[in-house]
Amino acid sequence: MNTGRRIQTLLMTAALLCVPAFLFSADTTQTPIERDELYYTYGGCSLASGLSQFHREGWINSTQSSKDSIGWYASPGMLLDIYVRNICGEFTWQYFFNSTADKKISFSHSVYTATGKYVYPISQSWDLTGGAGIYFEGPPAEKEYSGAGGELTAGAIYSYTKFDIKCVFDLRVRYGYYGQNESSRRTDCGVLIGVTRKIGRS
Repeated sequence: MNTGRRIQTLLMTAALLCVPAFLFSADTTQTPIERDELYYTYGGCSLASGLSQFHREGWINSTQSSKDSIGWYASPGMLLDIYVRNICGEFTWQYFFNSTADKKISFSHSVYTATGKYVYPISQSWDLTGGAGIYFEGPPAEKEYSGAGGELTAGAIYSYTKFDIKCVFDLRVRYGYYGQNESSRRTDCGVLIGVTRKIGRS
């Protein structure tokens, strides 16, 4: 990995770590009652799938050229949601299985995300959500690899309050650099379904 990619990876990792602080930093205008509001934490499993488009530049078949390819991905993983009022901070780990005609990029790797969502209730059981976040791709992976970028989400949450369960349904669009070289780009569009259960409050 060259110096440029190391710097990009460090910056994206730092941003990933700063998202929780940004989402849940105290508002100085809050009343004492608002400051005492509880944070509810839900954890569980997720499954995502969708389409991917890759743009790769560099040495391809012994010549300097570019190559575009389209494929799909499937990714089981884990999901952690932290709720306070109408805000949700969501953190995921997913293991991506990529499939495309370009064998150079058809390998598996991990994806870590941090997303801030606004939660808009429409009934006692259903909420609509929308938000934005960042992602970092890296180990464990089949090859040495590190990519990063941003994502947008829109979806819904179904709450089964009797058993403290929330079902998450998301449409996700990602764009970022693919961790093979600095000129490679990746765009993903897919869905994520997760089932979480309340594991704590503070």
